[in-house]
Amino acid sequence: MALGSAPFPAATNEVALGSSQLYTSVVAAELPCISNVADAFHDVDFVWDDEWMRWYVDDVLLLEEYMQEADGSEKSASDEDPMLVVDLSVNGSNATMAVRRMTMSSGNSSDPFCAPSYSSATFSPRLGSIRGSLSVKEVEAYIDEVAAIFPLITKVEELGQSPVSMMVGLLRGLILIVCDLTLFLLILFVKNMVYTIDILTSDYCNGDLAALELLTSRQLWFILVVNPDGYARNEKSRVWEHNEIGQRKSTAPTCDNSSADAGVDLNRNYDVCFARDSKGSSNDPCGDDYNGPSAFSEPETQAVRDLVRRNTSDFSVALNYHSYGKFVNIPFACQVEGGPSELKNSVFIALAQEMARFNGFQYGQSWKESNLYTVNGETSDWMWQAHGIFAMSPEVGPAFDVESVMGFWPQRDEVPQLSAELHYPNLYISRIAGPVYALVVNDIQLGTVDNDGSIKSFISVDVRVSNTGLRSAAADLVGSMFVNGTNASDAVHFELKAVPEGSGNLAEVDHTLIIPYSGGDYHQSIQESETLYLVVRDAFSCHLFRVGTLSAV
Repeated sequence: MALGSAPFPAATNEVALGSSQLYTSVVAAELPCISNVADAFHDVDFVWDDEWMRWYVDDVLLLEEYMQEADGSEKSASDEDPMLVVDLSVNGSNATMAVRRMTMSSGNSSDPFCAPSYSSATFSPRLGSIRGSLSVKEVEAYIDEVAAIFPLITKVEELGQSPVSMMVGLLRGLILIVCDLTLFLLILFVKNMVYTIDILTSDYCNGDLAALELLTSRQLWFILVVNPDGYARNEKSRVWEHNEIGQRKSTAPTCDNSSADAGVDLNRNYDVCFARDSKGSSNDPCGDDYNGPSAFSEPETQAVRDLVRRNTSDFSVALNYHSYGKFVNIPFACQVEGGPSELKNSVFIALAQEMARFNGFQYGQSWKESNLYTVNGETSDWMWQAHGIFAMSPEVGPAFDVESVMGFWPQRDEVPQLSAELHYPNLYISRIAGPVYALVVNDIQLGTVDNDGSIKSFISVDVRVSNTGLRSAAADLVGSMFVNGTNASDAVHFELKAVPEGSGNLAEVDHTLIIPYSGGDYHQSIQESETLYLVVRDAFSCHLFRVGTLSAV
């Protein structure tokens, strides 16, 4: 197949379309509503099935051909092409062409338009003006942009007013939402979350089934900046250019001696171990880790508190990002609190281990590490102690051995990699926030039953279903010999408690499915079948499991 410039004189708004079939010549097709093909990128779709080939340019059908053999005979449905070659070209010494993105998808017989797209384009991380990270204004614009482009799956919520409103205005939350189930909260470290949001929305546009399932069954909250005033001051001063760490605290006017030393360390302002001692925080209004006059004294922490406390909020997990160190802090950061119960601590460890699976992060309680310390009034400690949220505080890379300025303000070309390191943890924690089903087939048997003289065949399948997520679930289990669910078994309803990895025995249920079979309709002997399909479906999503081989029964 070919799309390109015509091999003969053509208008500037025409393209040449043709095929390698011998009976077809190249024809010039006019693109409507444009004057010159070369003025912009175009969406080109080539669609084919067993009988037809069709070219679409900018969603307009320009050419349709019936598939024939080289000798002119009609193509048999049983024939197979060894390959498909799509050739894109231009003519002219000054002409150039660039392929911005190429995708492929495959539908099915029941719905040819229901299919994921597979993209060959490399994901290009979004970079901001602050050494690759987004500025305060860029964050605001980004939130508005995502909400405008994806109105069906996003919601923007104003969470509270920062003290220095003339600089940054409101604290805002971006919610990726298809369902009403609230499960996952992410706050701090803007670049890492922008990276994850961009990939999720891109996959959503491409029809990626994993992204669709995640966004359908989870509600994801992102607070991109919780200390907007401190962030804006660093941005204005460009502290990285002066080899300075910059403002860690808010900019609340707490210090009469120096405005540079003023502010409250917001990660010391939560109501857990508040102002417990001088090691984990400071009562000095000019101190680097000043905890504030009282717990939740600051509007920024009040905004987070009020969000978590809402009657409509029901978070399972939260990641409170900081920098730097490649370390996942699990409760309690306050040493006098020790750790969660042995069982719950095992769950935290299992979660952190999986988060560190590909990025080499270390994990544990901060005060157990030689280069870390006890922390009073810490965010994740409060979320866990007060609300039972499995909250953790990852320290974004690089590792602790990097010089502090470069740790807090990495080079521009390092930002994509640092963000990518946290993408899998973000997705994993998002998924584990709800039910996560696993399925084991213990036995498959072929059987028959005499129904008033009519012998009917069936397949008996013994199935064990478990839930390793953080949420209990009510679901149905159904089986069929066909991927479209034809001639399925009766649905079996079950309820599964949430028993995540690390918490001991799994929550499991055993069921036997009876899958009927009518061989005359499907031209296939039951003994020759090699697969069957099992589906676990709950209120928000379906999970398909392909099981083989049936010929062994």
